[in-house]
Amino acid sequence: MTAPHAKKEWKYYKTKKDWNPNAPIERKDLELFCTYSDGGKLPEKSVSHQCEIPADRAGYHVILGVWEIADTGNAFYQVLDVNLTKSVSGNGSNTDANSTNEFKSKQYHDKITTLSWHPSTDNVSVMSYELFQNGHKIATIPGTSVSYDVSGLSQGKTYTYALKAIDAAGNESLLSLEITVQTTSATIPDTSTPTAPSNLHAHNVSAASVNLMWSSSMDNVAVSSYDIYQGSERIATVNGTVTSYEVAGLKSSSTYTFSIKAKDSAGNVSAASNVITVTTLESSPPVVEPDVPKTWAKNTSYHIGDRVIYKGVIYTCRQAHTSIYTWTPSEVLALWLPE
Repeated sequence: MTAPHAKKEWKYYKTKKDWNPNAPIERKDLELFCTYSDGGKLPEKSVSHQCEIPADRAGYHVILGVWEIADTGNAFYQVLDVNLTKSVSGNGSNTDANSTNEFKSKQYHDKITTLSWHPSTDNVSVMSYELFQNGHKIATIPGTSVSYDVSGLSQGKTYTYALKAIDAAGNESLLSLEITVQTTSATIPDTSTPTAPSNLHAHNVSAASVNLMWSSSMDNVAVSSYDIYQGSERIATVNGTVTSYEVAGLKSSSTYTFSIKAKDSAGNVSAASNVITVTTLESSPPVVEPDVPKTWAKNTSYHIGDRVIYKGVIYTCRQAHTSIYTWTPSEVLALWLPE
């Protein structure tokens, strides 16, 4: 014992005869079958107890050990998985194969189910398993197998399965617990709507566009797409893996409302997300480049209204012409008007 507290009582619980190992264990599945009282003594470093398992138990079971502390309301516990077996007479081996446990089913589609289990144990070896469907043996399976495909099932029907292990001497284990398999109907319409998208918000708002982002929806199969609404009008649809969208072509200094709806492949549409209101920014006035006159140059074509600078003075062209070196603005005022 690593925690040497004074012990009040040791209690041992086991699963009941009709418990279901394929379901979570509940308090009602356990029953007290063994107790030891310590009367408040400190335990030894190593403690062992002998408890008799009821004779009607076999196969996979769970044992819960609880030891209560004498001077507080606390307790410690330990859980054990056990395989319970019985001895029987037979030729060669005198011990039956342990009952198969963890027997379960995985349905691949509506006409085939795959059964699987943890292997049984035997003092010699397990030679085979016998599989029962609705109480009738349907297959003998090699002892090295731990799964089996059952085919030819009907749609929309319920089947029960149990498994028995057999050793080389012909000794048989008890039947495993039965499991139930329900095959699907020919068509099961998907009528579940996705959850509404959430946390819709805007960012990167400009004079003509806005980026929308949202948290993804959930669906019993998958979300196939999202519809983007501007007011009551659907303006775009994006793939179900996408959770953002840029709305372009908006007017500056204008107010818009946006919302999102999710859709699955069956056409089921979610409720709308939260509605957000976005106001675009003002548009910037156009940038006007200043009219900076260029320096006058010879052999250059000038037109009426062109402006040049010559020796620090600005001139406006009065007549279209091609300049020559003697027709400077200061010398030929018929061509140039000083400002």
